[in-house]
Amino acid sequence: IGHGVDNAIIIWDEAHNLINIANAYFSTAISENSIDAAERELIAIGSSLDLDYLKFALRKLAEKKLSAEISEAFVEKSELADFIGNEYEKLIDTLEKSGLEYLQAKSVKRSAIMHIARFLRVFIDSDESSASILSSRNGKIRLSLSCLYPDRALPILQEAYANVFMSATMEPMNMYKEMFGLANAETKSYSSPFP
Repeated sequence: IGHGVDNAIIIWDEAHNLINIANAYFSTAISENSIDAAERELIAIGSSLDLDYLKFALRKLAEKKLSAEISEAFVEKSELADFIGNEYEKLIDTLEKSGLEYLQAKSVKRSAIMHIARFLRVFIDSDESSASILSSRNGKIRLSLSCLYPDRALPILQEAYANVFMSATMEPMNMYKEMFGLANAETKSYSSPFP
């Protein structure tokens, strides 16, 4: 809207969902299906980039980490990086350029290529605030990056002139006040005006 948040009063409806929304923002995943979708998009724009080695990497990690008894396992960042090598940044840049080309060529708003690029960038930049989890469901392998500390997204709350958090289910209010990092916040609870 062309204005900074420092002069804004932000009203957050359904504020009890804020932590989950922040968590989802910092979490991402790839699967064999999403890699297949990205490969179809690459073919559609005439790109020769081949992502089969990413599926190969997922399968090799699954062979190493998963079994009939174990359908989920933690993965270290270095374990995926071993398959990609030191061309990581170049790969991400190439994927981002190809993704933009696909978006423009097909006049669409989403791209599996861009999704793969975003995952790889977030994965390589991840730290102890995220958990990398490899899983297998119905024979399909998925690598998820799950945010453990979504409060990283919340400093924006302190940049606003003021925040108003509303929810019919935001109890106990002191817990939310603490989770949002707003120690000096006032809390008010009102009874329902409805029968």
